[in-house]
Amino acid sequence: MLKPGAKPPPMPPPGDEKLQEYLRKHAEDLTRDFADLCHYKSENAALKGARPTAIFMGDSITEAWGLGDTSLFSGGIVDRGISGQTSPQMLVRFYQDVVALHPKAVHIMAGTNDVAGRELLLDIGILCDQRRIRRLAVDKPDQLLDPQRLLGVAPVHAQKNRER
Repeated sequence: MLKPGAKPPPMPPPGDEKLQEYLRKHAEDLTRDFADLCHYKSENAALKGARPTAIFMGDSITEAWGLGDTSLFSGGIVDRGISGQTSPQMLVRFYQDVVALHPKAVHIMAGTNDVAGRELLLDIGILCDQRRIRRLAVDKPDQLLDPQRLLGVAPVHAQKNRER
């Protein structure tokens, strides 16, 4: 992780052989395992029936919180963030990485990569994903955290290339 004020390393040029190989492998991985279902397989198994206090489900923002402050994900607080993930990918792995672990609460941080254009999402698709997640979690965790309701903010849905 970079220290504040440090410059990131330069990106390799687009024709760089190592970069192209990485991009090919990443594309193959997405084809083989769209949601990266094995990412937390060993960590989930290591919980051995222990009921987490809360699971933080999300993308790189969630994943990086633990890198910034290692004490954040301790004492029953579990990190299930995967860099670059979109809402559909999180939905695919939601059962095994959240519901099956029977947490007392769930914090979902999703949508950043959707808005960034990593997936083409329609408003109705986002709403369906939210409903599916709630349906999956209804009788599993004691509480499904809803930041929109807690903070009193309206959800904002994005659609790639929307005409104005």
